[in-house]
Amino acid sequence: MGVTIYTTPTCPWCKKTKAYLKSKGVKYNEVDVSTNFAKQQVMIKKSNQMGVPVIEIGNVIVVGFDTASLSKSLRSQGVLGKPKRKPPKKKGVRKKVTKKKPTRKKKAVKKKFAKRKVAKKKKATKKRAVKKKSAKKKPAKRKAKRKVAKKKAVKKKKAVKKKAKKKPAKKKKKATKRKATKRKPAKRKPAKKKAKKKVAKRKPAKKKKAKKKPAKRKATKKRR
Repeated sequence: MGVTIYTTPTCPWCKKTKAYLKSKGVKYNEVDVSTNFAKQQVMIKKSNQMGVPVIEIGNVIVVGFDTASLSKSLRSQGVLGKPKRKPPKKKGVRKKVTKKKPTRKKKAVKKKFAKRKVAKKKKATKKRAVKKKSAKKKPAKRKAKRKVAKKKAVKKKKAVKKKAKKKPAKKKKKATKRKATKRKPAKRKPAKKKAKKKVAKRKPAKKKKAKKKPAKRKATKKRR
């Protein structure tokens, strides 16, 4: 089964498809559509579109760079074989591990570490021996120090008693408690009223009283 790719020199996806097929070990036939007009028309009839890349694998046509569809079509047409599956591991069976023989360098390194460990152990034993000796000497020194401290304390007490006999003890003044007195609240003086500015009020204009005319007396007929 042959594999043909329709490509153009300026297409980046065409380069990726060619690299993918090379990695899988698939041989292909490349057709440049930009120069060959007759092959371009064939590609358009088969794929019903103008885009590239178009990969023809037998009767199957794949448009664009799609690894999943490419791998499926290659296996269906028999170009690629099925992927090999790893056999299942048997339970309860362990592989025998063979120890490698140490080289000269590793042997030299091991010797160095062994010497260091021995030196550390010797130092640790010496420190323990020194601590034990010092622990035995310490209690004797402590007892001697305590005796000296007791003697000094006795001397101080005697010196204090002698001074107390010479000087008469001063009477301590009794501390008198002050009675808590309530403070009277201070009387506040009334705030002075601010002097108001005198404003000359205008006197209202006097209304002229209209003079009342004397009422006319009605003529009354004298009764006879």
